[in-house]
Amino acid sequence: MSDAMTNFQTQSSSDRNCCSNTHNISNGTDEETCQEESCDSSATENIATKEDGKNTDEKHSKFTGFGIPLNVQRYEAVRKELGKENVESCIDFGSSECRVIDQFSQIASLKQLALVDLDRNTLVANLHRLTPRLMHYSRSVQLTVNVYEGDVTKYDSRMKNYDAITMIELIEHLIPEDLKKCCNTVFNQLRPKLVVVTTPNCQFNVVFGMTAGEMRHWDHKYEWTMAEFQSWGDEMCTSFGYKVEYSGVGVTDLVPDVGFCSQIAVFKREEGFLSKPSVDLHQEVYKYITKIDFPFTTEESKQNILSESVKYYLRKYACDWNILGDHPEELDGRGLEETNDSNSVKVPLSELMLYSSVWENCKDRKALGDFLLSSGYTLSSDGESVLVEKIQFESNNYSSSSDESLNEDDQYGDAEDDYSRSLLIGGTYKVPCIEEQWD
Repeated sequence: MSDAMTNFQTQSSSDRNCCSNTHNISNGTDEETCQEESCDSSATENIATKEDGKNTDEKHSKFTGFGIPLNVQRYEAVRKELGKENVESCIDFGSSECRVIDQFSQIASLKQLALVDLDRNTLVANLHRLTPRLMHYSRSVQLTVNVYEGDVTKYDSRMKNYDAITMIELIEHLIPEDLKKCCNTVFNQLRPKLVVVTTPNCQFNVVFGMTAGEMRHWDHKYEWTMAEFQSWGDEMCTSFGYKVEYSGVGVTDLVPDVGFCSQIAVFKREEGFLSKPSVDLHQEVYKYITKIDFPFTTEESKQNILSESVKYYLRKYACDWNILGDHPEELDGRGLEETNDSNSVKVPLSELMLYSSVWENCKDRKALGDFLLSSGYTLSSDGESVLVEKIQFESNNYSSSSDESLNEDDQYGDAEDDYSRSLLIGGTYKVPCIEEQWD
């Protein structure tokens, strides 16, 4: 048995009994009142060392929070680990408020995500977080999210064959018996190729001004030192055939040698390891809640968007030339020029590449030129411009006194429209998300 679990089991039986019915609370919710929440990025006076006779320098050391909220740092770190392995499917145990979706939906390879938590009410109350946003239209593959009410200590056959499992700030909520069951479920029965675990580092608690043995949250059954966490992780590797790397997020220079605020273990499955025999039962013990299919943009739809955008802007340039041809100063810097026969206008490819709906769907000017040729357009001899036939208007359609047509704001108003339009058709604009500072 690892030193971490040996140390934990010395706790009083009363402490363990009072927490046994709430063992699978996870990830930290807005309702939870934890020590971390007392220190956010806008905190004013969070003294790292209490006034208990320590020297003057220590008394003036203050912790005012992390520049990036700790929960965001955690989710981002886990997302990067999943992205490096190009995982296509992942289970997040202890999903609670579903906040992982902001980071996990940015994993380009991810196709299936299962969010599992014991607290059905919290899951249902936070399903709105799973509503697809404009940023998700830029995905090239569809992401399907399935939400379950379920217990990490119990095996459900629907969770088999996922590439990865994440447990973010979960294990510290489990009593020893349940942690052992959790490890068997995750590492032995489900056995994904990647497991990412995060948990508080109690050595960092001194930065919050906490006393020895004090925990960050009322439901934490324990908080491990770095050595205890690594002892547990090494035991998982020996028992189940994984290799592990340790890291973390949340650092400070106020107190030396305390490590990361939240420590991370990344387990990778070793092939050829003879795992412990387990009965592969077909059992569905988790309660299904809902499914969300995220939008995505196929290569075909990208080509359609590019085709329509090019057609629109070339027509716009042809119109602009007719309107502004007698006012060359209005065309300065745009690179437009007539062809020798005066029937066409040369539009530089670089000009077209300024529009988001073009460059988002075409990687460079050469690719744009190839697309234009394949679509029946004619390029200039140097291949740097596309020829567009002038559009002839009846002279009485436009009044010479129409100053609005020469208004500079109007000249580029369509470019702004294009930006707004791009958000609706698959732009990479990321909708800002207001998060709580801690969890």
